[in-house]
Amino acid sequence: MTGDSNRFRSNDVLMIASGYSGRSQKSRLAPLSRQLQRLANRSKFSYDPGMMKPIVRKIMAGLFLAFALTACEEQASSPPASQPESNPVRESDDAGKEFILLEALRQAEALEQPDSVLAAALHDVGELYRVRGDLAAAEPYFWRALPVWAASVGAMDPRMAITLSSLALVFEARKEYAKAVPLVEQALKIREVAFGVEHPRIVPSLEQYAGLLRVLNRREEAERIEARIARITGS
Repeated sequence: MTGDSNRFRSNDVLMIASGYSGRSQKSRLAPLSRQLQRLANRSKFSYDPGMMKPIVRKIMAGLFLAFALTACEEQASSPPASQPESNPVRESDDAGKEFILLEALRQAEALEQPDSVLAAALHDVGELYRVRGDLAAAEPYFWRALPVWAASVGAMDPRMAITLSSLALVFEARKEYAKAVPLVEQALKIREVAFGVEHPRIVPSLEQYAGLLRVLNRREEAERIEARIARITGS
């Protein structure tokens, strides 16, 4: 397949994704994501960014939603594997995801006004590296995402909490628990304000916080948090 043919097919897929994103047709975005990954893995894959500019926001929304369906949301609370097994197929898929997420980030950075699209792009790249276990690569993307979230959607938006929690997981993986605690506390506060102190959606932050307190030998505090979890979940 020629480079021109690859370019045509990738632009087609991206434009279709942009249309689906506006209609929230989630079931159709997932296969488009897989098609983009296959195209990204081909050595001559390229497309003309200039063609994308008029629809860049819809494209970004389509890409982010597609990846949320196929991978990124599943990774949101997963610690990096210490010694992952080699799997050529999985490694190929991972390379495809990295290519597309980095290109999405490049397009988001080209926007005249940084907004939540850029924040989401930064978070998604950081999350990909974190789950891969490349903590040094992941950390700066999360730090960059936080002020963009704050400026675009507000410092108390639940999306801030997701990035804070992921950044905390980076420090947890390094056993820098004291650095993780304030990040988890802020994520918990954001979710409590957004959803309520007894809402099930605050449980992930409570569980992360309790785990940190246990590691730091703050037993009584951990037990109080665990009691809250039991009350909310009914367990």
